[in-house]
Amino acid sequence: TRYWTKTGTHYFTAFIEGQDLEFVQGSDRDSDGLSFDTATLDVQYQPDILYAFAERDMAGHEPSEPVVLDFIHVFSAIKINITNVNRPSLKITSYGFDRMVSKGKFTVTRGGGLDYDLNSVGEAYSQGSAEISLNAGETATLYVGQSNVDPEGRLLVWPQELDDDLVLSFSYKDDSGANKTDVHLKTTDIVRWNAGFCYVYNITMSDNNINFTVSIVPWEVNDVIIER
Repeated sequence: TRYWTKTGTHYFTAFIEGQDLEFVQGSDRDSDGLSFDTATLDVQYQPDILYAFAERDMAGHEPSEPVVLDFIHVFSAIKINITNVNRPSLKITSYGFDRMVSKGKFTVTRGGGLDYDLNSVGEAYSQGSAEISLNAGETATLYVGQSNVDPEGRLLVWPQELDDDLVLSFSYKDDSGANKTDVHLKTTDIVRWNAGFCYVYNITMSDNNINFTVSIVPWEVNDVIIER
């Protein structure tokens, strides 16, 4: 138990995984140095960790008000949609990423920031195992139903600068036979995946073309109030 003091500054650090409040720290010291073990993110390990930091100056206005914690996602998320525009038949037989950094750790720095320490080299990552059949006009999201990936197919990844050779590779069969395509995920507009954002890649496959667009969707997080 920690008690409020009449003077000084209090610091609050909190983490939520899933729907459970895993850890709350209230202290008269800043959060500098709080660290978490190195972890590899893949389809089996998908911990959606939310993080919040706040400080309260007891000499300020209304120091006894509830502390409001504004949570953010520690990780980034990516979502891959594939649309068969007009091919008579299309079956995605395998898919995955190459040159993606999947291993790292993070540390809470002084003032509540997050410092990420990632492997410097990307590798093959999160290979999908389920075949997906698409009729003309149908869309499917990769990784839906894969191990611990969320039901909407948002794959949690480390925030990172995108390597020029970071690709989504997928194999497919259509009327022409078996094929494989690499889609480079680094674009003029998207050169980094930032924490707290979901990057939605939409791949469209028509008779003779494969195109893709990307949009950025911020996650919404409700405030959590911890009473004094």
